[in-house]
Amino acid sequence: MKKQIIILIVIVLFVSGSISAGPVDIKQISANANWFVCIDCEKFFKSSLGDILKTQLAEESNAQKLSSFEKLFGFNPVGDIRGVMLYGQGDDREKAVVLIEGEFDKERLLALVGLNPEYKKFEYSGIEIHQWLQENKNAGGETEKQITYGCFYNDNLIILGSGLPAFKQAIGVLKGSAPGAVSDVFNDDLLDNAFFQVAAEDVAKTAGDKPKAALLRQTDKLVIAVGQEEGKISSVVNLTAKSEETAGYFKKMIDGIIAYLALASEDEPIMAKLAQKIQLSGSGNEIQIRLELDSVLIGQIISSRITNAED
Repeated sequence: MKKQIIILIVIVLFVSGSISAGPVDIKQISANANWFVCIDCEKFFKSSLGDILKTQLAEESNAQKLSSFEKLFGFNPVGDIRGVMLYGQGDDREKAVVLIEGEFDKERLLALVGLNPEYKKFEYSGIEIHQWLQENKNAGGETEKQITYGCFYNDNLIILGSGLPAFKQAIGVLKGSAPGAVSDVFNDDLLDNAFFQVAAEDVAKTAGDKPKAALLRQTDKLVIAVGQEEGKISSVVNLTAKSEETAGYFKKMIDGIIAYLALASEDEPIMAKLAQKIQLSGSGNEIQIRLELDSVLIGQIISSRITNAED
């Protein structure tokens, strides 16, 4: 099988939501985690950005793909997934866990996983655990094999992970036998109606030694929230740099990006409008970036990106 259940992570992260309907319940996150990502599906699809996505998905080619997906896996990734939460420790994939909440055809999903030639199952803490071999392409295009663990914590909640210790820890957190997160960063609610949230502390650990992550290695804490407030899509980024000097460098870089977008007024006037909406503030080693967009401008930006891609 080319499409194992782990592939669902990629799909649902773009179209689904967090396990809790309101603010993130950090008790669902392991105390070992230093970052999380979650998206609230119900809030997202009630937003103007969600309306735009639903319009795109209603197009015939996309609708056919969704229909084929639903026939194969037994659920609709747009309508049946209520929530997704991804958390982990550093850049170690084996310490990352995904929780997916929704309406599933449990028997069909287990049957698909069971087709894997390396499939096994065992019991842990009263829950049936499923194990299979996942093949992935690395950055060099080479195929890598990775053991994946999955279970139905209950009929509506799937847990996925690549490392057995972290996977078992996730079960323990939900059962209350293992400690949940207590990070102040995870409690930083930037928007009351956020449908997308990211929080990370000790960001350098997560960034690793990847060349493209050089800026993140100079960051201690990062919190991002996107939601809809008073009819506008609002996004807020709070960043804590390792030093005031580094924060000053970040601000200059962001100012440069804003200036670049503003200069695009002749070729891409939409980008110039976007630049005018970006608000940069902060003091010391703290930086905040705010952006508010109405649905009309969002639609124009998306249309311009699609047009440029076709050209």
